[in-house]
Amino acid sequence: MRLQYLFRSPGSDIELGDSQLHLPFKITPTQSHPFLILRDYFEAIKSFILGDARKAFERILEEVLGSPVSLNDVDMLLIRSEKHGAFHHVASIEFIMNKAAAKFALATFLSSNEHWFRNECANLEEIQLLTKPYQFTPRLYLKGRHEIARRGQAETLFFMVSQWLEGYHEWHLYRRSNEKGSNITVWDDDQGHRPVSRQEAREIFYEIGFILTYCYDFAEHRRVGRWSNAAGDFVVGSKAGSTEVMLTTVRDYAPVVDIESLKSNQPLMPLTFFFFETLTLARLDRHEGVGNLLWCEDWCIFPVIKGIFDALEEKASQGKLPPTMPSEFLLLLKSFTPEEIETLLQYTLTQLGNTNPQLPGYLTLRLAQHAQELYDTIQMFQI
Repeated sequence: MRLQYLFRSPGSDIELGDSQLHLPFKITPTQSHPFLILRDYFEAIKSFILGDARKAFERILEEVLGSPVSLNDVDMLLIRSEKHGAFHHVASIEFIMNKAAAKFALATFLSSNEHWFRNECANLEEIQLLTKPYQFTPRLYLKGRHEIARRGQAETLFFMVSQWLEGYHEWHLYRRSNEKGSNITVWDDDQGHRPVSRQEAREIFYEIGFILTYCYDFAEHRRVGRWSNAAGDFVVGSKAGSTEVMLTTVRDYAPVVDIESLKSNQPLMPLTFFFFETLTLARLDRHEGVGNLLWCEDWCIFPVIKGIFDALEEKASQGKLPPTMPSEFLLLLKSFTPEEIETLLQYTLTQLGNTNPQLPGYLTLRLAQHAQELYDTIQMFQI
């Protein structure tokens, strides 16, 4: 088996030589690991695949390719570093054989992020059961770990192997100095970053609203939390002329509110807080994913609301919700004044401030206008 260690680069891959593999392993773009180098990262993945997880990978390959596979039949194994994030690092692993090939995503969590690893695995498994027959997240195939020890220091790498979303790409807001308003660009590393039409942009926001609402657990009021457009949590692909969106990660799946602290007898109030949290987070991004915070104009509000209510009606039609619930929820939303919406949004600000200290100050400046724009759109919205 030939083995290659690669860095993903737009339009091509960069094969890593000995000098690059001796560079420090970056925890963040500016922080190096205390002792790991790049070779440790790549060789840990290789050892995991060819060691303890060997039989598991052979079973997965047989399932994906439809015939028995031995890793001895693999001509080439490509381990490609795709992305480094705050919570985990993403690689693609590609098995190439004489007449077949298979590619998977492998997320690596350091021991300091073991909590997020366990959360992610459990949340993905639960979401995939809850949202059948839809598939909104990559299928989770395998999880494992690998120990690295050197001169009295130790690190544990936790691995999560999942479906590779071929043809799906990150997208981000961008704003040019000579243009009015925000637009969206899709980060297609093969064909180049491309701007999308306003109609396709609306479809992306619609899908975000639909997916998050379909994932909402009405029994326990749990929702997908800590999601972020800036982190690339939603990716977009185009198939048969339609825009498709997938949720790549579920870091948090917890109640949207502390029900006891609200002391409310209104059963739709937790859904109300979910609604306003979703409409707030949907408008947030960073310029092309990494720059200053950006706030999308109000053209994105209607498609998100449409996605939310289409998901509610879909679940009601499946008997998962009372048939009158979507219309009752819309009546509740229409009953709020702009001032009441702003008050409800204050709770969202408090919660978001717990995850990102920058957000409360940034959002406070936009809160009154945000509340008015939500009010205006809600009043015109009809099921």
